[in-house]
Amino acid sequence: MVSVPLIVLGAVTLVLVVILTLVIRATAAPSRASRRREQAEARGWAYTRSSATWPTPYFAEEVARGGDGFAQATGIVRGPLGETTFTAFTAIPRNQAERAAGVVILHLHARLPRFCAAQDGPGQDRYSAWGGPDLPTGWPEFDRLYRVRADDPVYARQLLSPELMAWLAAPERRARTFTIVGNELLTWHEGHLHIDEVSDWLIELAGFAQRIPTEVWRVYGQLVTPEPAVVRR
Repeated sequence: MVSVPLIVLGAVTLVLVVILTLVIRATAAPSRASRRREQAEARGWAYTRSSATWPTPYFAEEVARGGDGFAQATGIVRGPLGETTFTAFTAIPRNQAERAAGVVILHLHARLPRFCAAQDGPGQDRYSAWGGPDLPTGWPEFDRLYRVRADDPVYARQLLSPELMAWLAAPERRARTFTIVGNELLTWHEGHLHIDEVSDWLIELAGFAQRIPTEVWRVYGQLVTPEPAVVRR
């Protein structure tokens, strides 16, 4: 028979292991947050560990349209990019069985109608929430790569100039989804956002923005007050 002291000792050991595990988790999280803050500030960006509200209004609108499958934003970084600003963060899902999403948003100088070009794979869950049919572009090679939806089909076809479609179809494209909502041009990918990758995603978004035809800005653009650049103090 197992003696009572051994049973007590085993129970105490189990309790200590549980307590030690909780302590390690509690101390590791701030340590990771501190490293991320240091990485962000080294680049001149502002860092916020988490937020119960979404960092940008139009992304909040898209989350609501998609059934509010995300719970909160973590690892939020903000900073300047040329004459505009950006916001990037990890969107944590409500269902813990689902993967988080890394989101990077470039703030445009004007609002545009909603638009999305998405390749098959990560991001299609947000895309499918829009409903409606895909918009053919008339370029079969592009239509095999991307599914396109927009509130205004005429606007979408004007936006997708031959130059922009050729750029999107290039094999070196890393981003698989480009969405415009209001004055937010965003992309996302499966998994947590890593600060050392933010610049790569911003290059993709800036490349898209630079190829938006002038006529699209003139006809559809609604100017917004520029957000102040967020820099390290």
